[in-house]
Amino acid sequence: VFTRAGGQILFHLLQNPEMINSTYENLAAISCVSLGSVSKTIKGLLKEGYAVKWDKEKKYQLVKRNELLEKWIALANEKILPAHKMGNYRFATSEHSNVKDIGPPESCWGGEYGAKLITDYLNPENYSLFTIRDKATLMSTFRIVPDSNGSISVYKSFWSPESLNLIIVDGEMAAPPLLIYAELIYTGNDRNLETAKLI
Repeated sequence: VFTRAGGQILFHLLQNPEMINSTYENLAAISCVSLGSVSKTIKGLLKEGYAVKWDKEKKYQLVKRNELLEKWIALANEKILPAHKMGNYRFATSEHSNVKDIGPPESCWGGEYGAKLITDYLNPENYSLFTIRDKATLMSTFRIVPDSNGSISVYKSFWSPESLNLIIVDGEMAAPPLLIYAELIYTGNDRNLETAKLI
């Protein structure tokens, strides 16, 4: 269950527990993992007591969700995000203006900036950007340049763009609150923890 692929499936199940009864094909497609990974994860959830058979129709229910969430926070930060990191960047200009993407949800903000979009509470120092764009398009769209010490961590999205309803604030898209919450909690920073509770 607690592998990178398993974590990508849990990302959807924790947001929408009913999806445990979705087809393996659908879970694989939205989580960007193989069918085999879905099969192993669902079997693992049942074996480890995180899912139970709900009725005679073989429907399942996700249980012990708080415990799963705690484990997923570490899993997201230690296995999923490092596997999808595209590098660190900084803004090309000294000041970050409102950055808007064009078209479908191809890119969205996580971390501290995503939290600011959702709560309007945090003054971000670090940024997480999740995208399906290539580096060249990303750099021109967001006016960012590679910098190993840059405050923007860029990640390849580990979900299919149409699988989630992202939050839009003034034309900017925030990543799913679950992901932003996990990023903030993992920093251990007091202000971030306070914001995570609001989320």
